[in-house]
Order: sequence, then structure tokens, then C-alpha cells
Amino acid sequence: MPLIKLLLLNFILDHFELILVDQHAQTLHLHLEELNNQPKEQQKDNLLSKGLFSCITVQNFPMRSHQVLLHIKQCRWLNLAPTESFNTKIKAFRNQFCEVRNVEFFLYQLTHLYA
Repeated sequence: MPLIKLLLLNFILDHFELILVDQHAQTLHLHLEELNNQPKEQQKDNLLSKGLFSCITVQNFPMRSHQVLLHIKQCRWLNLAPTESFNTKIKAFRNQFCEVRNVEFFLYQLTHLYA
């Protein structure tokens, strides 16, 4: 596995951990998992790590006359700040229309105002 790390891009090695390397015929399978580091663009946001997304496969990654398939699992992040503000918007909207008789119309208005 250390030799394959020399062939991968630095960006991949900085953000992903190489978990497994398989070879089937002329195809090399590299299994990568994203490191659990909060993205630099969102350092000020209140993010919560929620595990990993299901695996995606990148097929167009040729390397030295071998076909290489990258099997990538990315981190799933939950941004807590917008969730809190959205909940407060719903409460304010509900307080404005205390006695809603038509629930379908209420939900329609809610989705169009805050979507």
C-alpha cells in the first residue's frame, strides 16, 4: 500500500485515507474514506459529524495502462445553525397563524415562504 500512495495526488492523500487496495484482472480498486476533518470553508459553522455517505465509484481514473476505480466514502455533516434558525421561523409563522383551519394551505404557504 505505501507504493500506491506515491502515485496518488497529494489532494487525495490530504483529504482521504486509503483503506484497501484490490486488483482484479487489469483493474485496480482503491477504497478511500474521507478524513473526519471539518472543511476549512465551514470552520465558523456549527457542524456535527453524522457518519459516512454510501460509497460512490469514480471510474475514469487511469494510471499506467491500468484501469483504476476509486471507491470513495465521504463524510456526512449536519449544519446545526440553519436547522435552529429554520425551527424559529416555523414557530414564528405558526404563532402568526394560531388557528389554522386549512392545514394543506398552511403547509403550502410555509414551503413557499421558507424554501
